[in-house]
Amino acid sequence: SVFRTADGAGVAKIFLTGFAPTRDAVLKLQESLRSEEIFLNLYSPPTNWVTQVDVTFAFQFEISPSFRGQKQ
Repeated sequence: SVFRTADGAGVAKIFLTGFAPTRDAVLKLQESLRSEEIFLNLYSPPTNWVTQVDVTFAFQFEISPSFRGQKQ
């Protein structure tokens, strides 16, 4: 699931939660998110890495102001 909020300064914060079959799949998702310039301040809680299979994961990150409002 995806949940979006904005702080008082208008920074868009995204909360992404989901399920993955393996910890490696979560690691690949994290690497993909980190490789995109649009996502800033990626936070991955330690609980993402506790189990090796049937992983419930969560990420929190911000959308770069330079990308907001642009259509791809």
